[in-house]
Amino acid sequence: MKAFILFLGLIAFSLSSFSVAANTRLPGANLDLNAVLELFKKSKNLEDFERELNSEKSKVNNLDLNDDGFVDYIRVVNYSSGTIHLVTLQVAFSADDIQDVAVIHLDKPDDNNTVVQIVGDEALYGRDYIIEPRTESDRTAANVNHWPTVQYMYGPQYVIWVSPWHYGFYPHWHNPWRPYPWDMYYGYVHPFYGYYRPCGFYRSYHAHTFYYKNKNYSKTYYQSQKHIAAQSSLPRNKQAAKVGSVPMNTGKPVKHEGTPNQKPVSNERIMERPESTAPTHTPRTNPTMNNPNPTPRMDTRTSPNRTPQYTPKPSQNRSPQVRPSSPPRSTPTRTTPQRRP
Repeated sequence: MKAFILFLGLIAFSLSSFSVAANTRLPGANLDLNAVLELFKKSKNLEDFERELNSEKSKVNNLDLNDDGFVDYIRVVNYSSGTIHLVTLQVAFSADDIQDVAVIHLDKPDDNNTVVQIVGDEALYGRDYIIEPRTESDRTAANVNHWPTVQYMYGPQYVIWVSPWHYGFYPHWHNPWRPYPWDMYYGYVHPFYGYYRPCGFYRSYHAHTFYYKNKNYSKTYYQSQKHIAAQSSLPRNKQAAKVGSVPMNTGKPVKHEGTPNQKPVSNERIMERPESTAPTHTPRTNPTMNNPNPTPRMDTRTSPNRTPQYTPKPSQNRSPQVRPSSPPRSTPTRTTPQRRP
């Protein structure tokens, strides 16, 4: 009897989570990050990861941002800085209009540990939507040093991967397909939820700030009705920045500042600090300014018809001052007293 009640409870829990996810209906719901991280775990390298991500057989990508009736091709671009690797997923609206979808953070604090998190773009998932591998404790990060892709990326023969495919030019093996109904797609990706979990903070804040130096925004998508309707369904603290407050397609990195141990972190735009004003110092006086007979200096200013020459200042004819002589000192004479007879 207890087993039957437990079984009914599990069914009720799964149905409740299903209804919550179905009611969200954000654009990112058609690219489940739990399934993306599982696909990244099983891939051999980033080229293989991009191929599997854009394959209908994997049933991971169900994203159609431009509403053309076909699933979008997702480009994979890698950025690196020291021990940090960023694997960015992008969708192109045109040759110069690219929207980031999600980014995988990889940080290797030492030779035996590597931390991974995948973060959904705020325009598709809302702010601070972070997924990571599940462990026994929420405070402990999973070590993914044994994942094939991680070993390859931190290996000596790795070369930074930038997808050679772009808008209008796709590989011959890519066959666009129609998006699945959302309820059917959720059934494909729901089994991966047991291996991953949401996280409320960034394991590597340096990776988070480094990503915003390479982040891409699509002005076409930000002005679309899909984006406006999705953001209106989110709380204000989870909504993406407005179009006017974000530099679009400028090619310049967005600068962010903060401390590495800042928790919880948010994707809010942090304005660049004004440059500090240098303290003013009292200029030193030139000791030769008060010298009546300065040493002649060489005029180093040159011109086509002018050669360096000495330009001494006119000397001042002053008569030497003679100190008046003091009168000679008189030596007092000593008289010897005479004896009386």
